[in-house]
Amino acid sequence: NNANGFSFGKIDFGTLFFLDHFPRFKNQPEKVIDLGCGDGSLALLAAEKWPESPIICVDNSYLAVDSAKENFKINGYEGRSEFKVTDCLTGIDAKSADLILCNPPFHEYHAVSMGVAGRMFKDAYRVLKSGGSLFIVKNKHLGYQSYLKTLFGECKTIAGNKKYEILKAVKVI
Repeated sequence: NNANGFSFGKIDFGTLFFLDHFPRFKNQPEKVIDLGCGDGSLALLAAEKWPESPIICVDNSYLAVDSAKENFKINGYEGRSEFKVTDCLTGIDAKSADLILCNPPFHEYHAVSMGVAGRMFKDAYRVLKSGGSLFIVKNKHLGYQSYLKTLFGECKTIAGNKKYEILKAVKVI
């Protein structure tokens, strides 16, 4: 991770939990997006698991995207991903992906907020194809599940411990 980036110098615990409970698919996804990619940890595992799937790493931080690019290069996946600096999924075509991975921020400045995460979830809904899935890791105390169920039509917890949960939201329409 680059200095001044989230979780500088290490992978945060939420991402580690996500990596330990990574989604399984019967078929290779047609397109995978790591929304709020940070250092690209989730996208790297996706590139390893699904070598034929296009991967897009998206973050609003130039430092994060540079870190993800560098990690892809270091791990021998240079050229396997497209990297975009943008707010949420601005500029990504609607109904163009079938899998989005996300460890959304839940703070704006020093306050707990749904603001950025809510925009990420709405953009994920727009970009996913019908039947596409959004997987997120979240702190257990955050009330995202009912919001995601209302937005997507289906949302369930697929893994959890005392601190974190992984949710799977499926776009049913």
